[in-house]
Amino acid sequence: MLPEIKKYLHKCPSCRKSYTVRINIGLNSVHSAHCPHCSNINYFDNRDGSLRRNSLSSQSASAENINSSQVYPSHSPSSYSRDYKNVNHQDKSSINRESDQIKNYRSSTKKRINFKKKNLRLFHPGGIFDGFSIQSFRSYAVLAVALVLFGSFAYGLFSYFYTADFELYSAGMKGVQANHVVDRNGEVIAELFAEKTGSLTPEDVPENFRNILIFVEDENFYSHGGIHYPSIFRAFLKNLMSFGYSQGGSTITQQLARILMKARQKTIFRKIREARFAGYLEDHFSKEDILIGYMNHVYLGHGAVGMDTAAKFYFDKDLNQLNFTEMLILASLPSAPERYSPVRNPQRIESKMNLVFMRMKDDDFPSPSESEYENQKLAVFKNMTRSPSETVFGSRVNDAPWVGEYVRIRIGQILGGEYQYGAGLVIETTIIKKCRLRLRRKLRSI
Repeated sequence: MLPEIKKYLHKCPSCRKSYTVRINIGLNSVHSAHCPHCSNINYFDNRDGSLRRNSLSSQSASAENINSSQVYPSHSPSSYSRDYKNVNHQDKSSINRESDQIKNYRSSTKKRINFKKKNLRLFHPGGIFDGFSIQSFRSYAVLAVALVLFGSFAYGLFSYFYTADFELYSAGMKGVQANHVVDRNGEVIAELFAEKTGSLTPEDVPENFRNILIFVEDENFYSHGGIHYPSIFRAFLKNLMSFGYSQGGSTITQQLARILMKARQKTIFRKIREARFAGYLEDHFSKEDILIGYMNHVYLGHGAVGMDTAAKFYFDKDLNQLNFTEMLILASLPSAPERYSPVRNPQRIESKMNLVFMRMKDDDFPSPSESEYENQKLAVFKNMTRSPSETVFGSRVNDAPWVGEYVRIRIGQILGGEYQYGAGLVIETTIIKKCRLRLRRKLRSI
């Protein structure tokens, strides 16, 4: 016997949307249908043949007979046990199937509710992800994966196309030295430079200062290959949570690469190229060369480039004459030299130094006692007499300004304008510095 299939237009009581239902009205049983819009299960009772007797020809009219009163989403299998003995074997099997469907539906619904409750505990105030919703957390996860994939692609692209200039950039490792004008006895009477770097050699750097700088800036300097991936990942998460660029994960090699490329913009393309150049430096230079190059090129505020230049400006000492506190000040400046300037903002640099000192004690780093450290701090900041607006350009040697200007013009005429400043030239003159100073004193006395 062929099944008697009848179509009805039914409105789902859950989402209030209509859809077509096909029911075998020849089967006296409880029928079910899934809503295609919300996946809710709707139930239709045809055990007494009511759907067969009340069936109508038009869909709109038949939909009125299949109203919400004939839907049993909350009934349990026990609701149909009253007439169970009066139905045939086929009807019994149908009821069992419908009962199993109800059980499965309730079980899956309960699991979904428990899963949501467990997740919501993480997002309630005071939870791990306080301030985030489940939807926003998923969005951030998708964004993070997209950024990682994009970064990998961009890294490969830039690695292939942008390596030609690395040899030219690495030539800047030798630094920029001022032109020195000397008298007939070899004494410097004038310096000509628009910018100059440090002139340290490995023999000029004390071992304790080397260790302090590495502890502050890059503890894994001797173990990584130019990039420390855990630091980059930590900085990435920090910047992602702050919706900006609040923390960097650059190694000393990456910082040197950025300085030599003269790249200051904070973009992902610059970071990729910087990472690639850092790998190039690690492949072509020793760790010692990279560390000395960093010390000679890092900017430390007030126009001072290089650790030896900064030591002269801030403390009027050579690098090997500094005490522990003075070395700690220099090592704490590279991250933000203007913000942590001991001349302009002594409180800020002191706070940072204290944090580093506490970390040194926790890691058993060789350092003086707390009382000795405090005494050194008082002495150092007490003797800090520089003006907040002063720069290294005001302290350069210029005992013979007219002679220096004449020499600069002649250099441009003979060698070219690019040699007037910072070419490392030594220009000898016939002037005697001491005689000139005595002449100046006599003129003042008159």
